[in-house]
Amino acid sequence: MKMRTLQAFTILAVIAVAAAGLLLPVDMAVRTRLSSSFPPAPDSRVVTVEVDDRALAAFGRWPWPRSLLAQLVGRVAEAGPAAIGVDIILSEPDPNGAGDALLAQIMGEYGRVVLPMHVESYSLPPEAQLYASSSLPVYPVSVLADGAAGIGHVIVVPDSDAVVRRVPMVIGTPQGLFRAFSSEVVRVGLGIPDQEAGIVFRGDLDSTSSVAPAFPFPSAARRMSAVDLLADDRQGFSVDQELSGKFVLIGVTAKGIGDRHQTPVSARIGAMPGLLIHAAAVDAMLSGVAIRSVSPGTAFVAIALTGIVLSVANGAMRRREPHIVAFVAMHFCAAWAAVAISVILYVDYAIWIGPSPFVLLSIGLLGAELYASGARGRKFKAALSRYVGMDSPEQAKMEVAAGTQKMAVMFVDLRGWSAASHGLDPVRAADMVNEYLSAFADAVIECGGTIEGFPGDAVFAVFEGRGCEDIARAVLAATRVRDIARRIAQEKNGGQVGSDSLRGIGVGIAYGDVARAELGGRRRAEFTVVGATVNTAKALEDAAAEGQILVGIPADCAEEEILAAAGSEELGQTTRYRPWQGTVAKVQSGSVGVFEVL
Repeated sequence: MKMRTLQAFTILAVIAVAAAGLLLPVDMAVRTRLSSSFPPAPDSRVVTVEVDDRALAAFGRWPWPRSLLAQLVGRVAEAGPAAIGVDIILSEPDPNGAGDALLAQIMGEYGRVVLPMHVESYSLPPEAQLYASSSLPVYPVSVLADGAAGIGHVIVVPDSDAVVRRVPMVIGTPQGLFRAFSSEVVRVGLGIPDQEAGIVFRGDLDSTSSVAPAFPFPSAARRMSAVDLLADDRQGFSVDQELSGKFVLIGVTAKGIGDRHQTPVSARIGAMPGLLIHAAAVDAMLSGVAIRSVSPGTAFVAIALTGIVLSVANGAMRRREPHIVAFVAMHFCAAWAAVAISVILYVDYAIWIGPSPFVLLSIGLLGAELYASGARGRKFKAALSRYVGMDSPEQAKMEVAAGTQKMAVMFVDLRGWSAASHGLDPVRAADMVNEYLSAFADAVIECGGTIEGFPGDAVFAVFEGRGCEDIARAVLAATRVRDIARRIAQEKNGGQVGSDSLRGIGVGIAYGDVARAELGGRRRAEFTVVGATVNTAKALEDAAAEGQILVGIPADCAEEEILAAAGSEELGQTTRYRPWQGTVAKVQSGSVGVFEVL
């Protein structure tokens, strides 16, 4: 697979994984941690008056008489707040009756009290942009509903990890659309007429018409116990100073009473009462600090662009041939940069984009690069082994560093090839000579030799590392090559064009000192063996007749020991020799003892 195709596949795979929502659990955990670690300061205009454990201890168990609740609302109203939201479901009439009338009177006189309504169930229909309920809403008793300046739902929506991060600003019911309780508190407090309000702060809503508050810490600028307002002795407590012009939410936070939810800040304060979630929503609408999630389409475009940038960077680095550690370092930095950007966008700009797709993309592209690098390495190693006879550049360096070594050098030449190939198409000629050379090379390798090259229609090979046994293996390879040449010629049966001109092979083998070296220039070089022994082997091959194998041994070497090893049966073949008295061009007379393999 080409590198560009592999990179494109990796980018598309990450987009597909993100689109399927498989990374949401990771991103939600990251977002929860950020929310808990970097909560904003609460808006000073939001105050909660809570029926907490102190209040229950002072005024008795819940539910309180409606008259006591009316007294609490009246005390708050006396301070002149911008709006009062009573987060208590008042769907059942007061058993006494007078309590409802008293509360309705206080609400009517003040004129800016918002009450909640409730729906039993809700869902998000396909392709819809708001939550809807098929059940009828549960309203406050009529006398209270008539006196309320606004009525809103108190639904909060948990995500798939059961953490509440969103408050729907509107919900559909069989009796029409209803704004959120928090939205109604803000509308009434800002003096926006009901007919002109629409959905408050539409620009901050997500695709489900919900607002995602940043959940300030503490949950409100001022959290007051109902005791502070209802106690006879308030010890100089100034209601006017604390509540004047504020958006006040009244509700129950005592332990074991009311609804509680897991939120992004639960790690700091535990499960959060619904009152404080609505306070966070009011805070978000007043301060404008609401989390805006990047749309899926924008996120996918960002993933694709990031993948393209990383792919281009990989290509630029690849051309410089750096160590693989450089790729690892770059992708490691890219992954951390994605996390850092996500954190900065969230903390400084209240924008959320999950970092996990970008981290996965960085890891995936690094994996693709490592895979391609490994494939290139395997191809290079195979090419090195095929064309140079080495498994690695390190081995070549070791061979050069080793200096002069004893080894057997062999040249095998195909006799009559020039005449046989005359007039043939070049491709056909190459196929014909390769049939011979391939079979010759296999025989050399099977006998433990290394192919150094194919000069023309010849094979150049060496046998090294085994002492005197090297020449025995070279002779064994030569006899096999001779048999192979005869067999191929017989198979052609003299009927193929040019085959009658092939007259077998001539082989020259020399044993002695040889060194490996890099021959050539900066732009083109060849790694091969050099030395007088190589020249001698080539001269012997030139002097050999058709089917003849000549072996040359330097005069200063242990001739008898070498020939004894070459003629042993250890390699499965007994070889006989006889001295050869012919003339070898370019070889000084008496410097080499020449023997013919019978």
